[in-house]
Amino acid sequence: MHAATARSLVLRARNAGLDPDRIQRLSGVPPRSQRRLVHEEAMSVMRETEFRENPGPGRPSELAPALRQQIDAQLAAEPAIKGAELLRRLRSEHAYQAGKDPVYRYLQQHRPPPPPPAPVVRFEGVAGEFAPHDFGELTVTYTDGTREKLRFYAGRLKYSRALHVCLLDAESAEGLIRGMESFARALGGLPLINVVDNTKAAVIQRQRDPGTGQERIHYNEHFAAFLQGVGVFAEPTSPYSGNQKGCVFSPGEVRQGRLFPGAPLPEPGRFTRPVGRLAALHQ
Repeated sequence: MHAATARSLVLRARNAGLDPDRIQRLSGVPPRSQRRLVHEEAMSVMRETEFRENPGPGRPSELAPALRQQIDAQLAAEPAIKGAELLRRLRSEHAYQAGKDPVYRYLQQHRPPPPPPAPVVRFEGVAGEFAPHDFGELTVTYTDGTREKLRFYAGRLKYSRALHVCLLDAESAEGLIRGMESFARALGGLPLINVVDNTKAAVIQRQRDPGTGQERIHYNEHFAAFLQGVGVFAEPTSPYSGNQKGCVFSPGEVRQGRLFPGAPLPEPGRFTRPVGRLAALHQ
C-alpha cells in the first residue's frame, strides 16, 4: 500500500498530463499502480494517520453462517483436526476464497477442549520387592566456622518408603557395599532387586551384541561378588537415566535436616565415623 502523499502526488501528476515513466521517477509508483490509483478518490487533504485509520473494505474478517456450520460439523466429527486441513476442505469443497485468519480465529474460539490427561500413577512394587540405592553429598558447618563436605549412602524401600542413611569415606564400590550392608542390618535384609545408578562403583562396562542387540552388563568385581554372596540381584539404570530408579532422597530432606542435623555441629570429629538412621517416611 502506498502512502497517502505518494497517492496524492500520482493523481496530481496524472491530472497535469505527465507521462507514467516520469511520474514513477517522481513518486516511485510504477505505471500499473498509477492506473489503479486514477480510479480512486484523491487523498490530497487527508493526512497519513487518517488514511491508515480508514482503510478500504478489504477481505471480510467474519465467516458466513454456512461456513460456520460446516466448521462446527467438522469439529464434531474430528475434534483434533488441524487448521490447515480444515482450510483445505473449505476451499476445495465449499468454495471458500478468503484468508486463513478468520478460519483459525474461529477454530481457536470454538474447538472443543481436549480430554483431560490420564492420571499419573506412580509405579510401586510389592513389599520387599526392590529398593533403590544412591550416593549423596552434604556440606555441614561447625560452630567454629569451618565447613566440611560429607558423603553418604542412602537406600530406601520402595513400598514402605523407609529410608536408611550412613556416612561413607568415598563414593566407591567399597562404599556402596558398606552402605548396602548397613541397610540390610537396619532393615533385616536386602530386597531381591536392588536398583543402582550406572556408576563405576557398580557397573564397569555395558556391551551390546551387534547380532542380537542384547546388552551385557559387566559389574564391578567386588560388587558382583557381594551380590553373589548375599543372593540378590542388581538392576542398573540405563546410561544418563538416573531418574529411572526414582527419588531415593529429596534435596528438601537434606536441607531440612531430616537426614542429618541442620544446626551447626559442635566439633569437626562428630561425624567422622559411619552412622545409620532409619526413618519411616510415608507418602
